Amino acid sequence: MRQATAAELRKNTAGIIRAPRRMPVAEAVHKYMRVPVGVGNSVTQSEKTTAEQQANSRKTQAKRNEQKMTLTGPCRPKHVPLTAEAGVTTSGFGSREDRAWVVESLVFSLTSAGFSYTYNLVVDIRKPAAASKKSEKQDKTSPSYFG
Repeated sequence: MRQATAAELRKNTAGIIRAPRRMPVAEAVHKYMRVPVGVGNSVTQSEKTTAEQQANSRKTQAKRNEQKMTLTGPCRPKHVPLTAEAGVTTSGFGSREDRAWVVESLVFSLTSAGFSYTYNLVVDIRKPAAASKKSEKQDKTSPSYFG
């Protein structure tokens, strides 16, 4: 059995731990991001219906994320049954903030300070805002969080 020399080990180890070769983004996209369909052809766009569905999904997500609110406080029994995508209506914050929301994410924490919750809310786009233009003009005392 032949044993490797120190030089051969160094060469082999250097080859193993060498950083991968960098390539331009355009080359990587051309090489890895296309799906071959036939000789000389590749798919560069989704089908029209798929593209429209993806565009509508992105539009809906952007509309939901226009306004967000985070609530944190001590947990009460009424908070425990809430889940993601549950509907929440806020009141007492101001005319722009008092509206229908959807729970985007929630966290329950049990610490030495007690049981608490944190809800991240996004606008419920299925329901129109309760505030009208007239009440928005009258309520100038609360800060304009959402513009």
